[in-house]
Amino acid sequence: MGGDDGHSAVPVGCPTFASRAECYAACLEESKALVSGSSELYGSLCNVASVLFYNLNALANAGGALHALDVNWVGFYLLHSPQELLLGPFQGKVACQRIKVGKGVCGTSVLFKKNQAVPDVHAVPGHIACDAGSESEVVVLVREPSGRIVGLLDIDSTKKGFFSDADIAPLEAVCAHLGATFDGKFPLAAAAPPMAATAMKHPGAVAPGAGLTATQLPTKVPAFHVGAAPHPAARQPAP
Repeated sequence: MGGDDGHSAVPVGCPTFASRAECYAACLEESKALVSGSSELYGSLCNVASVLFYNLNALANAGGALHALDVNWVGFYLLHSPQELLLGPFQGKVACQRIKVGKGVCGTSVLFKKNQAVPDVHAVPGHIACDAGSESEVVVLVREPSGRIVGLLDIDSTKKGFFSDADIAPLEAVCAHLGATFDGKFPLAAAAPPMAATAMKHPGAVAPGAGLTATQLPTKVPAFHVGAAPHPAARQPAP
């Protein structure tokens, strides 16, 4: 939607800076908030790189085009234990560093060994709203050739209905190639958690395929707690 001057409005969540010095001061403040209290070196470096990337681009482009992309996050979470996913390489705004298996779309995908395409994330109970601008999501598991789950690919969009069942198969091919190429090199040393014995109903939209059916995901997912210090602007859980 255009403003009165004919220019596009600055997207929600896009910072504005009066000077380069102000931009770098904000980068330092946000980086400290992200890193303080965190023991995860790799995830912290990823998040600080994201802060610098988005803030410097906001300084260079006051219109905030980078903050108005249809696909606002693409990245990986890797299993470092059978109970927890840790943030891996990504492109996008800063992200939650830890996700417990069984929580949110990512965590339930691992628990139930199920890829998911979610056209409307707000219809999914327990969705982890790291970025308030996200409207749809697709999660595809990364498996080694043995079938062991070692992580997942997570993609978010600011457009409702951006993802559907049709996105699952091509992304599975990407993840299968990664799993085969780096077989035995992923952090997880133990097998992924077993599928829950009791099927539970879930009203949210999920893609069909191998594993559980759309009616076998949990009705309610417990609230998620971020492992890192809160970030003042982006990809933080909504209240």
